[in-house]
Amino acid sequence: MANSNAPYIINVGRGIRAKIWTNNGSKGLWYNATIARTYRDKDGELQDSDSYSRDDLLHLARAAGKAFDYVNQQLHQED
Repeated sequence: MANSNAPYIINVGRGIRAKIWTNNGSKGLWYNATIARTYRDKDGELQDSDSYSRDDLLHLARAAGKAFDYVNQQLHQED
């Protein structure tokens, strides 16, 4: 990742995206992920939600799987 302050973003559809954050501490690198559904509110502003409909659940699982794969790839590159 070029900018360690910016997350790696995975978009999977229906406004669902995973953001993977790289952290660096005294014990080395580790990764955290957040998954949210992005939508526009009544004023047209982008908002994130952690509430999912039935139709979102498969996309949520897909985002989690892709986030898992990305983190594993990064960990293997560090070896």
